[in-house]
Amino acid sequence: MPLTGQGLCIYNEEDFFVIAGISALLSIQFLSCGTKEHSVAELRKHLTRQVDDFESHLTDSIQTLLEHPAEKQKLVMAFKTLRAQYKKFEWAVEYYMPSIARFVNGAPYPK
Repeated sequence: MPLTGQGLCIYNEEDFFVIAGISALLSIQFLSCGTKEHSVAELRKHLTRQVDDFESHLTDSIQTLLEHPAEKQKLVMAFKTLRAQYKKFEWAVEYYMPSIARFVNGAPYPK
C-alpha cells in the first residue's frame, strides 16, 4: 500500500527491500550463466554495487526521514536520489522481471 503525500507516492520500505533483493539475486543468477566470463563477472559486480547503493540509501535516508514527517523537503530530495539510483539498474529489472518493473514504475499519468 503506497504512502501518499502532496504529489508524492512512496511505497513502504518492505516493498523496496523486496524489489532490491529480488533484483540483486535474479540479476546475479541470470548473468552468471553467460559464456563471456570476464565481462559477465564485471557486469554482475557493477549491478550488485548499484543495488547495494540503492538499498543502503533506502535504509539510511528514506527510512530515517519517514520517521520524521516534518522534513518533507528532505524526503522529496532523498526520494529523487533513490529514484535516480534505481534508474541505473532499471534495465536489468525490466529485462529479467518485467512484472516488478511495472509495479515500481506504475502506470503513466495522463497528460
